[in-house]
Amino acid sequence: MPGVQAERTRQALGLDRGPAERLLAVARAWAAGELGYSLSARRPVADVLAAALPATLQLVGAALVVAYIVGVLVALVLVRAGPRLRRAAGPALLFVATTPGFWLAVVALYLFHDVAGWLPASHVASPGGGGLADRLRHMVLPVLTVALPAACVVARYQLEASARALAGPAVRMSRCAGLAPWRVAWRDTVRPHLGVVITLLGLDLPAAVSGVLVVEIVFAWPGMGRRGAEAIAFGDYPLALAIVAAAALAVVAGELLADLVALAIDPRRRAARPEAFR
Repeated sequence: MPGVQAERTRQALGLDRGPAERLLAVARAWAAGELGYSLSARRPVADVLAAALPATLQLVGAALVVAYIVGVLVALVLVRAGPRLRRAAGPALLFVATTPGFWLAVVALYLFHDVAGWLPASHVASPGGGGLADRLRHMVLPVLTVALPAACVVARYQLEASARALAGPAVRMSRCAGLAPWRVAWRDTVRPHLGVVITLLGLDLPAAVSGVLVVEIVFAWPGMGRRGAEAIAFGDYPLALAIVAAAALAVVAGELLADLVALAIDPRRRAARPEAFR
């Protein structure tokens, strides 16, 4: 009977218990390594996350690498360009850094797929699968959409830190020694302050994860962001809760990774550590 079956389903899912009791049951299950059962995918949540996580890590990792490389290069060019161009570039970098990800994704689709026809619009690969070149072409638009705002943030922080060094004695001594302008810009302004932008990794990682949520929906990328949106729309609370927890774990991991990398590349931080941590 439908009523009996519905009641059995409620009991199986724990919906007949109070909120506090259900929360305690979820905490106990997670502590035991049981993430629950996905209602939308009809399989364990751990299996859904294991299938979606590689695609998200691929997108986030590539976007962060591109963002930091482009951001540092833009800062290097602007440091070399002069004060007028640096002042003019500041508002432009801020505008791109604060642009919503979905708007960038739609504009990128229109320009590079609809108008130019250079790049594919969605999915990881072409129908029937594809080689490495085909997969890289499918990655270009999602990666650039996530990486571009982060690159502008990196460039702004790097440029601000480097601008203070331009008036320092190290830059004046290098210029008096006759070093090439590009070498002066890199050795005395950009490179000594790379630790400043590395510390942004703790903020960029959760921002990239949240940006991926929108990007994966727009580009039909089969990652955790798309799975999370489908879970929320379907009312699949076990899967949605697990994805939120995974995003929170990414925040903690990003902060720890940023501190470790900054400690490794910045001698001043190593010297400032207490003796017990050396």
